[in-house]
Amino acid sequence: LRELMRRAGPRWSADAAQEIAAGACDPRPAADIDAHPGGADIRRALAEAQSVAALTRGARTTWSRGRGTTRGVVVDGGCLQDPRFRARGIGLHTRGVLGALQSLRGAHRVRLLLDPRGEDPPAEVLDLADDVAWSPLRAHGDGCDVFLNPAPMTGDIGRAFPFLASPTPCVAVVYDFIPLDLADVYLDTPAAEIAYRARLAALSTYDAALAISDDTAERVRDMFPDVQTASTGVSDPLPAPGDAPHRPHTVLAPSGPDPRKGLAQAIDAFARAAGPGDVLEITGIAPGPFRDALEGRLPGGDGAARV
Repeated sequence: LRELMRRAGPRWSADAAQEIAAGACDPRPAADIDAHPGGADIRRALAEAQSVAALTRGARTTWSRGRGTTRGVVVDGGCLQDPRFRARGIGLHTRGVLGALQSLRGAHRVRLLLDPRGEDPPAEVLDLADDVAWSPLRAHGDGCDVFLNPAPMTGDIGRAFPFLASPTPCVAVVYDFIPLDLADVYLDTPAAEIAYRARLAALSTYDAALAISDDTAERVRDMFPDVQTASTGVSDPLPAPGDAPHRPHTVLAPSGPDPRKGLAQAIDAFARAAGPGDVLEITGIAPGPFRDALEGRLPGGDGAARV
């Protein structure tokens, strides 16, 4: 983080960046930061990095959890308010987690923690919780047995901070580390890189991680061996096809022009496994370089593949 801060603006000195990273001073004057393109984003990312540095430097506080009656599971629902995620994989997975928590309602209450600056989730989402909290400090002060963050890498740690800084057991759902793998694409600004790496460092302060695949679980264990990690999602192998006679299959792959969707791998797998009459249909890709690259991978042979 010190190196990232040093690079964030042309007039930042290495000494000042180290002081900021150590929490010894506030970021440089506004004009100095805002003179850099994206200065406001850098300022927010630095504030988040300072919070993470405070978390990772020392033990958790002994804040009182209060004497309120609303105990149970507090779930950060910010991703359900964010238009980038609420109707996509993260939002849909979070809805599934909330639905699964309903089975615990006999012993635990489910409280949804929301951002007062965001839009209200739809009624069917709100119905999955016993009540809603708008203040992280209030939700923490009322007391809870577990804090669950279903999207720790997509929003700042502001709502999670009171829980991470206290003895409350904290659990994170971890999807992938694609921005780390494709840094040139996703971490292409100082603010994006500082914020992402701060959130990555914050994962080390959680007590447990629920990874959505075996691959992600292994990466979490490699990076954060002290975090208890379990794979909760894609892990079961596909059944063997056996000796049944071949019948044609159609594989539909709706997607956007994003390399994270694995369309190139789908084409390559189809080329290896396709039989007579099999069809791979990729939809949702507008004309352009991404589509051209996919069409260049389309196989010949038994199966038919088209974009």
